Amino acid sequence: MPIFPSGQAQTVIANANLTDAKLVAPGIGWALKDAEVDNGYLWWTEDGGGHWQNITPHTQRIESIVSVYFRDSRVGWALLAGPRVGNTYQFDLASTTSAGSSWSIHRILVVRGGSLPIDGASGSVFFVDSLHGWVDLAPWTGMPHSGQPDSHLLKTSNGGITWEEGKDPDDGLALTLLDENTALIAGEDSNGVSITRNGARTWDRLSFPVPEEFSKWIDPRSYPHVSTPIFEDARHGYETVVYNAAGLSLRSAAVLFETLDGGTNWKARAILSDLQGNLDPPFSSTVTDSTWLIARRPEGGLPVLTALHKGDQVRGISEPSAGYQSEIELSFIDPLRGWVLVKGALLATQDGGVTWKAISPR
Repeated sequence: MPIFPSGQAQTVIANANLTDAKLVAPGIGWALKDAEVDNGYLWWTEDGGGHWQNITPHTQRIESIVSVYFRDSRVGWALLAGPRVGNTYQFDLASTTSAGSSWSIHRILVVRGGSLPIDGASGSVFFVDSLHGWVDLAPWTGMPHSGQPDSHLLKTSNGGITWEEGKDPDDGLALTLLDENTALIAGEDSNGVSITRNGARTWDRLSFPVPEEFSKWIDPRSYPHVSTPIFEDARHGYETVVYNAAGLSLRSAAVLFETLDGGTNWKARAILSDLQGNLDPPFSSTVTDSTWLIARRPEGGLPVLTALHKGDQVRGISEPSAGYQSEIELSFIDPLRGWVLVKGALLATQDGGVTWKAISPR
């Protein structure tokens, strides 16, 4: 597998039809292929992407994988959506304790799409241990801002054998589970980040204080863009918030907030200001070992990483970005070793983004 310098234009970023990938331990991780193309095949590697094994759960029906979560290098779950019958989807949950060598399958729920036509199914799965987990299920209409009709937030305390339904916040996009009763969901537009501490009976909106230096130019009519909360443990977590400027100025700023008490209080930890563009976040990011890793992709090139630490304030991003940066997803186990998913292709670095290796399963 060839190694390329960061930022260098290469045809290595060719679409490999991957929709998600995660590095769960050094050299160990999974990658999920597009269900529309490859029937949602799930792949596993234990040598940093040198070799891949197809670990797709097999059922009696044709099903696609809509979400995957591995708690460690052995134990994981895959949320499956069965074939559509009219406006109805059937979801199953597959679980493994052997890195996908074998799976147990449990039927979850039939989800109907109400009066809106259904284009597909979506959902997310998250477990805190082998027994306690949540799934957020929803059909997808393909219609912007139409909401998720008949969405279901379900909890299990016996590994998925039985389920209890909880209240699902509107437009929840990404679930982070801290313990069996505490979870955060990042929403879109005005929905921000919500938290529950009572097993999804009620939800409260989190507040992220705007840094004083931004208060004069932030557009009060716009809503800040939030990302999926990242937690190192049940109390120590991070949230990236992007603020837009008022008027016609294509200007924005990003703040990394930190909580030390499980999401009750948040303080600004690092700031990235004078960003160009305010319609979509101009970068993708993650946090690992208390380091804020920011990725952007110059036109025609490979990802460029910037590492920020506590108290850092950086102005601007020098390289122009290519298209929507939501095309980039990061998964790092420390500031040097990680994966980046770019336009369906998977790249790996061992040196913090100085060089990249193409490792997509074939």
